[in-house]
Amino acid sequence: MATTLKPWIAELVSIANSNTPFNADEVEVRLKVTCIFFQESEECAKRPSELLGECETAKEIPDCEEVIRHGVEQFCTQEKTSPACGWLPTTTTTANITTESSTTLFIIIGAVVGGVLILAIAIGLFFYCRRKKKLAGKKGQMVV
Repeated sequence: MATTLKPWIAELVSIANSNTPFNADEVEVRLKVTCIFFQESEECAKRPSELLGECETAKEIPDCEEVIRHGVEQFCTQEKTSPACGWLPTTTTTANITTESSTTLFIIIGAVVGGVLILAIAIGLFFYCRRKKKLAGKKGQMVV
């Protein structure tokens, strides 16, 4: 059995150490190789960061972080409990809440400012009409 495993392991190691351009499938294979040998260790957990560094150093593709993230996601769909999956960012809704809160705040500020302007215009029109009426009344009395 050991003789049949050795060529398989050697093939995986050669794939993992190859100098082919980075893509999500290659990232997934490299993670499998590392995490097969170091299942519950830091080696598996820090491998995605190492791959990101290798990709950025090689400068073969412009979006290393996206490719590595996609490869880790592919890996983690099969190996959900792997330490490497801890590298993926957790999704939170705080950004959405903040955006909604700031949008709501702008709406409230706009409504208050608009209401104050409308009120000021209405008061100004009231006093303007009242004064105009008084002046018209005085002119009418002088003529008679």
